[in-house]
Amino acid sequence: MRKHLPFEQLPPSGDSEEDKRRTQLRKKLYAVITEYQLAQGFRLHRRDDNSAGQGPENIVYDKLRELVATLLATDELVRDEMIVQLGDEFHQVAERGNPEKIKIFIEEGFPVNWQHPMTGQTALHVVAACQARKALRALLNSGQCDFLIRDKQGRLASEIAYLNGNDPAVARLLGNKERKQAEAKGIKLTRRPSAE
Repeated sequence: MRKHLPFEQLPPSGDSEEDKRRTQLRKKLYAVITEYQLAQGFRLHRRDDNSAGQGPENIVYDKLRELVATLLATDELVRDEMIVQLGDEFHQVAERGNPEKIKIFIEEGFPVNWQHPMTGQTALHVVAACQARKALRALLNSGQCDFLIRDKQGRLASEIAYLNGNDPAVARLLGNKERKQAEAKGIKLTRRPSAE
């Protein structure tokens, strides 16, 4: 997850009640982010998973669920400020191929088709590049994937699966889904966007 500013470096809040409320929301989100990061660190250093239902991985999942739910339930301005941090974590989870964490993001309402502002990639592009088939299955089972989204280089997820992921089977699967979705939307599908 991207590092965030300590409370002392947050932009100064105005004197209005709304500004004070937003500052409190930011502090709450930073606290939840910190708890999630600590839980992840705890999981990495602990080897025994024998605590009944509260093993290290369960703690991380609970903190992740709390983080996503808290962010998506906040004020729109604060959410817009923080969504990139959470989107980065979503893409990292996809890259690591963790279907359970992907399901948590989806269940809590994180947008499956969120595009990274720098690359334009969605989680579908990321799992296609990493041969993360279990994570791909979790995304596909959500029923929310837009297979026609292109990254900033104009590539579809199927193209990335073939070129970067070196996974022709996933490339074919995604290609078929892209064709079906394009047909259903009445769009002519091309491998590269047409120059208009």
